[in-house]
Amino acid sequence: MSGEQARYTYTGEELIEAIGRLRRQLRRTPTRRDMDRTPGYPSTYAYYARWGSWPNALRAAGLAPIRLTSAEARSITRGR
Repeated sequence: MSGEQARYTYTGEELIEAIGRLRRQLRRTPTRRDMDRTPGYPSTYAYYARWGSWPNALRAAGLAPIRLTSAEARSITRGR
């Protein structure tokens, strides 16, 4: 392929299913960081390409975007 990497384009259905799987695994609405740091899941770049933002992707999956307090955000960041 002369230096090019093969790219896989996820369908909207596959992306939504992945959000649902991660939600069940975490038992909460996943954050962008959760999606990007959990092996076996699509990168959030795929969600941005399709829906323009992570909150829009969550809405497409039937979930309400979450708003973390500053303390919660720091806790998640430190925990990883």
